[in-house]
Amino acid sequence: MKQHTASDSLLEWLSKEMGCMYLSDLHKPELFPAIQKVLDKLDPEKYSLQEWKDAVHYLTGENCSFTTQKQFALFLQNYDTKS
Repeated sequence: MKQHTASDSLLEWLSKEMGCMYLSDLHKPELFPAIQKVLDKLDPEKYSLQEWKDAVHYLTGENCSFTTQKQFALFLQNYDTKS
């Protein structure tokens, strides 16, 4: 069962939602489509711009700079891992 706490970071939240034992499990390419779907149920403003920036970099290796959390969320939701 997923047990989130108020202090969970964005990456911790994603890891729990995905049922990952370790945060590094989020790097598994086969999980990325499911991560994109799970982001649909998240209010992007729950996390800071810096947490989104860190999550995008951790998950994709991309260094992006956006002005809103929603832009980061949309970037991840539309990211193509095959590119």
